[in-house]
Amino acid sequence: MSNGTTPPTDAGSTSRAGNVVPNSTWFVRIITAVTEPIGLFTLLVLVSLLMMIGIVGKAPESVQAQVLPLVIALLAVILITFVAILMFDPDRLYRKRPPPTATSTEPTVTFKPAPAPPVVKSNEWDQVFGADKPPPDIDGWYRRLRPTLHQASYYTVPTYYLDPDLYILDYNVAFELIFQNLAGRLRGRHVNWFINRLQNIDAVFEHARQFTDRVIKENRFPFIDLEPIVFDSPGFGRVTFTKVASQLHDGDGRLQGWAVALMIRHLDDWDRFERQLQQRLFLDKLWSIYAGPYDRILRPFPAYVELIQDVTAVLPGKGLCVADLGAGTGNVTEALLKQGQRVYAVESNVGMLDRLAVKTRGSPDVRLVKSSVEYLDCFKDQIFDGVVMVNVLYALDDPLRCLQEAYRILKPGGVLGFSTTHKETSLDALLDAIDQHVKTRPDPEGQLRADYEIVKRVNRDIEVTIARRHSREEYWDYVKTAGFEVTRRTDSTYHDAVMLVHARKKA
Repeated sequence: MSNGTTPPTDAGSTSRAGNVVPNSTWFVRIITAVTEPIGLFTLLVLVSLLMMIGIVGKAPESVQAQVLPLVIALLAVILITFVAILMFDPDRLYRKRPPPTATSTEPTVTFKPAPAPPVVKSNEWDQVFGADKPPPDIDGWYRRLRPTLHQASYYTVPTYYLDPDLYILDYNVAFELIFQNLAGRLRGRHVNWFINRLQNIDAVFEHARQFTDRVIKENRFPFIDLEPIVFDSPGFGRVTFTKVASQLHDGDGRLQGWAVALMIRHLDDWDRFERQLQQRLFLDKLWSIYAGPYDRILRPFPAYVELIQDVTAVLPGKGLCVADLGAGTGNVTEALLKQGQRVYAVESNVGMLDRLAVKTRGSPDVRLVKSSVEYLDCFKDQIFDGVVMVNVLYALDDPLRCLQEAYRILKPGGVLGFSTTHKETSLDALLDAIDQHVKTRPDPEGQLRADYEIVKRVNRDIEVTIARRHSREEYWDYVKTAGFEVTRRTDSTYHDAVMLVHARKKA
């Protein structure tokens, strides 16, 4: 008890379930003492027998002679039923109890585990990963899963996102794959631009007009909106969807935008789509997971810090408006802010943007832009004083297009600085240098060593896949074709892993 005293013994009795039973009659105490089916069965037989004996005992002899055989027969049926249950299914007579657990000041609350299927082949159930683990905590969704749920929408069905005025802000990997000829130009455009490229344009516009009339009439948006969508994908043929648009609102119920999921009903070349989707999802998730080890290993690495300084040295002063294209986890953006620049950090990967946001939180001089660096339609012409890219171009399918976009958004006389791997790149010296640096840092729990192994493995994969797609000469040509004038050319730096270029847009 809270006051540390023991209640008097006549305050009440305690049932086997631990509940206090107030003082009551002997009959109620007997009832509350029954906790098993067998006990209840016995009690009912005794009560029935006593009642029948009482009734028969007060009846005339003629009635007793008629009723007594019926009572005996009824008792015989009850006894036979009891014996049959005891022989063939005795478990029905007892309530299964959980094993005793240690007492605790707080109850341990978990989900009740689902029962196993009635028929499971030997050992198959336990072979599924996690089946032998305890169920999750009841608040596991809120504590562990909810902070990461924003990632989920980027790895599911084709989905795009609108602001409250129906301008397209973003889309996920599957959407970009199907609408690959449109996706790069969608950000910042009204949904009308997208509708105009659909195969069932007339039906969709009619639905949009009805939707608008409904909003005006009711003075509110509907929570959900469904309709059919048809699109001829350049990669997969005709695709039909059911569009499911749902409101996104803040904690006070204010509309912040829309998530528009496109449920695929038919796709001409499903096998090809599935293969390419798996590859794209894997790469996007790889960069997200790589972000943590990348930061912990490279952020304090002297050669990396020097590379950032070399690339950003192209900027002629402070207080400039700079685009950090492929901003990644924000190390370059962070350096630019320290230099006194105003930065637009452009990155398409959600995991990296999350880390970037943490590093720049509270700074009034940075804007985070989720976008592909090959399609910068969200920016107007000639608005930046400088564009920088640290180890970005090698990862792009179309580096020339990125450089042309950089040229477009730069003011006359604006500058460009970038580093990138090339066809002659070898990462041996760089990885060895990183390894030696890691060994000089305190690492009592081995986290840095594990991070280094991840960084090494990912970079080895990059080296043999995308790092060597273009030669130095091709990059020089891309820079000139885009319209730039080269002002600095370094063929090899960063432990011979990358080349470095400074260039200027002609005034």
